[in-house]
Amino acid sequence: MDNRSRDRRASDTLCCVDVVDVLNYSGGVAKAHALVEATSRREPAAAVRSGAVIRLGRGTYALPTAYEAFREAARLSGVVTGASAAAVHGWEMKTPPALPSVTVPAKRRVDKQRRAGVDLHWRDIPPEHVRRGVLLPGPTVSTAPGPCPSTRLSASPTRPCGTTT
Repeated sequence: MDNRSRDRRASDTLCCVDVVDVLNYSGGVAKAHALVEATSRREPAAAVRSGAVIRLGRGTYALPTAYEAFREAARLSGVVTGASAAAVHGWEMKTPPALPSVTVPAKRRVDKQRRAGVDLHWRDIPPEHVRRGVLLPGPTVSTAPGPCPSTRLSASPTRPCGTTT
């Protein structure tokens, strides 16, 4: 199937879905292949030109209103961790994180310029500990890189920092 028939097929099947709808459904950030699959090949570029969507990097798009930690994690091909992950999970916080916390694989090289404005960590996180780009709560959050979560979060009497369940 060539690109024109794929574009026609997508527009015939999903006539009422646009890039913004797909991004909203995806939490504000998505890969180009997901957007093209749900809309058409031309839609992501048209949405960027109109200002409705921003391009974070090669093949990654976001809504301008998407949570900053999601945008930064997608831009760096990382995972939302630390206080940013706690905020996503709805944990009460003494103060919101000043910078989005993102973790990338241990051997990933990230230029200094790309690190600006991000609390960046390097660590291999098993895929089963991540859902939708965010570190899952539980033992993995308390052992995540960075300072003990209890220094930024309201203490949990059932699971103090450093303990696992």
